[in-house]
Amino acid sequence: MGKRLGRYEKSVHQGNRAFVAKQVRGGVHIITKGDKITTQVEDITKTVPTLNNQARKILLPLVDTIGCMRYKRYKDVDDEGHKTYKERLIISFKPSELIEAGDRTGLLPPELKLKAIPADIKRTPKITMKYARINYERIAEYYK
Repeated sequence: MGKRLGRYEKSVHQGNRAFVAKQVRGGVHIITKGDKITTQVEDITKTVPTLNNQARKILLPLVDTIGCMRYKRYKDVDDEGHKTYKERLIISFKPSELIEAGDRTGLLPPELKLKAIPADIKRTPKITMKYARINYERIAEYYK
C-alpha cells in the first residue's frame, strides 16, 4: 500500500495522466484526470474521464460512481449588501450534456462542496494528500 500510495502522490503532484483504482468500502474507486472533448453530434465541449477506448469499455460498466470535480461560481452578498461572485470547489455526481458523471448507488447528493487548497499554501505532495483525504472523508460519510 505504501509504495503504491507514494507513486500516486507523485503522479498527482506532477500532473501525469495516470489513474489509480482501489477497492474500498463502497466499491471500486477510480481516480483520473478529465479531458474535454467535442462531440460530433453537436458543437459542445464535454468533460469526460481520461481513459482510452479499451479501458472505457472495461472499466466504466463496473463503476457505480463517476464524479466531476470543478470550481463553480456563486453569488454572495457581503454585510453592506454588495453582490460579489466567489468560487467553491465542488464534485458533481449528476450527469449533464457538459460533464460525464453519475451515481448508480443513489447514496450521493447531486453536488457536494469540497475543501479546496487555499491559494497561499504551496502545493506539495503532502498538502495535496492531506486535502484529498479530507475530501474523501466527506464523500465516504454517505456510505456509512
